[in-house]
Amino acid sequence: MMDGSIADLWSGIGSNIQLLALSGITGAVVKAVVAPERHWRRRLAQGVAGGAAAIFLGPIIAHFLTGFVEQEVYAWLAAGFLCGYAGETAVLLLQNKLVGGKK
Repeated sequence: MMDGSIADLWSGIGSNIQLLALSGITGAVVKAVVAPERHWRRRLAQGVAGGAAAIFLGPIIAHFLTGFVEQEVYAWLAAGFLCGYAGETAVLLLQNKLVGGKK
């Protein structure tokens, strides 16, 4: 019986989604190091978009990458990282276009 803890939630979701989540978080960390954001709300929006891109678009990219790697897990990790990083970059560009660039 699940008691509603984060560990129970984590164990209940599929391993591929877990891989996408971990690699998406890694992409977010790399993005934060490479292009720091002064405003935490903008960074939060970018991180959420990166995570969503990794989880929802990652499987599509992973499907195409599986033929190029020996182990499928690497395709899922690469897809999550790429989609997470690209999703954050897309939101940053959109934010700069709508709200204005960094000051």
